[in-house]
Amino acid sequence: MPTVVTVLNNPAEAALSARIRSDLTGAGFQVTDTVQPGKDTITLYILSAAAAEDAPLQEQVVHALENNQHLLPVLAANVPLPRLINHLQPLDFSQRYDAKALVERLNKLSAPDAPPPLVVLTPRKRDANRRVGIALGVLIAVVLVVSVWGMLAGLIGFPEEEYRENAEQEQRAINFYIDNALPRDSQQAQNFPVTIEAMPTMAQQPLIATATAIANGVQGTFVPRTTDDATNFPATLQWVATVVRDELIGTATAQASGQ
Repeated sequence: MPTVVTVLNNPAEAALSARIRSDLTGAGFQVTDTVQPGKDTITLYILSAAAAEDAPLQEQVVHALENNQHLLPVLAANVPLPRLINHLQPLDFSQRYDAKALVERLNKLSAPDAPPPLVVLTPRKRDANRRVGIALGVLIAVVLVVSVWGMLAGLIGFPEEEYRENAEQEQRAINFYIDNALPRDSQQAQNFPVTIEAMPTMAQQPLIATATAIANGVQGTFVPRTTDDATNFPATLQWVATVVRDELIGTATAQASGQ
């Protein structure tokens, strides 16, 4: 089945258009003058100053792009490509017509291994995307409002258990880094700044705080001082490095025993 080529031109370029149509027909192409639906057609756009001002012609070009067709610009004059198709490589016939180059280019575009046309954001596609974006935004806003209302009304519960498990898992990971990075002798203390830089970001500040607390002898910061603190003490232990946990338990037990 012959490849269908749509030739678009302004009447001012009728002579060049007729010559192109004749040569393409002779080369075995099926030539039309209106854009066909589907992506199997190649659209050839003869560009000139008059064509650039031809609104119906521009509509045909947009229609070809929206059908994801290969578009081949042919320069009948030395004019710039419109922004919508300035990513394409034109054939310049402004000085000399070359039927052989035209046929070779069309054969490449219609070959089975030809690359697919680049997707172009036409005005219609841009408007459609904008409408979809607005609809999604409204939908997200409605879901958010319903979710907040459900939480405030008690119909939807916060995933406290999941958050707690995630927090505990993260703290266990931080404690792992702290336990293996705290300085235990003078040499390690001298190298501590280098150790900090080697730590994951999430563990750096807790590591610095724990090491500083040990150096200053203020591990007792977490010791319970009220009944509420004592009640919450098991949870407090989960948030301190295991390096100081035993000492903290011993200090709290000693205080509770009046020692």
